[in-house]
Amino acid sequence: MLARFECVSLSFPDKTVLENVSLTIHPGAKIVLFGENGSGKTSLFRILTRQLRPNSGTISLARGLHIGYLEQDFAALEGNRTCLEAALKPFEHLIRLEQHMARLSEQLGQKNGDEEAERLLAELG
Repeated sequence: MLARFECVSLSFPDKTVLENVSLTIHPGAKIVLFGENGSGKTSLFRILTRQLRPNSGTISLARGLHIGYLEQDFAALEGNRTCLEAALKPFEHLIRLEQHMARLSEQLGQKNGDEEAERLLAELG
């Protein structure tokens, strides 16, 4: 189980958007949300990403679960980033790590002695 909603309800002063919604999302599941504007699609997603709290019900997420998403409103993007840059932002630390590993591997290929090779291997590990 990645995420579970149990009897989740969400209301705004002028409208009830979700009422007693229960669902479970399993690993590998492919989910589509569709409906009219104002039917609660974005609200459901914002509850899932902890940007919004429901009025009632419980939400359980798998330990260590990270949810990445791209804002639907491009005005929310910082600066003049491209869509690709915005989509890759949650993975910046992994991209930097991969680049560092590539540099270490290159240095290892040009090693200047066993001591330096051991140091590079230890850092690469």
